[in-house]
Amino acid sequence: MSMYSYIDDILHDQASEESVISTRNVSISLHLQLGFIINLTKSSLVTFQVMTHLSAWIDTLRGVMPTPDRVQAITLASQNLLESGSVSTGHLQSVVGIMASCHTSLCLFRLRPISSYMARNFKWQSDSVSKMIPLNTPEVLEALQFWSDSSRLVEGV
Repeated sequence: MSMYSYIDDILHDQASEESVISTRNVSISLHLQLGFIINLTKSSLVTFQVMTHLSAWIDTLRGVMPTPDRVQAITLASQNLLESGSVSTGHLQSVVGIMASCHTSLCLFRLRPISSYMARNFKWQSDSVSKMIPLNTPEVLEALQFWSDSSRLVEGV
């Protein structure tokens, strides 16, 4: 039997760039001495102010924000929902999945009215994903207005 160990996403928090470099070098040396293999082609051995991970920008000063392509996908889907007036539950599930990938607590808070509405109008055990539901309640329309405004989605939390 073979077993492989992987260590991902080690971050060294230091007060200065020199300290980060020194700590990084000690960490690399220690890992190599312990028999770990460091894949240099997949590694970022320098610090970044902003990095992308799972369709989110992680900015050490502003927080976590969705990437521009994710913002565009969310706002377009939200605008389409606002214009349609009703939607199949399968399509709404898909849009909710995109919204949930937004990564900020403000966005996830604004997702709750849509998720709750869908749960009240769709029974997982018996309804088909092609079931059409209206999007006409004030709380759903307000939430969709939030999601259709790209400037609100990049506020970083």
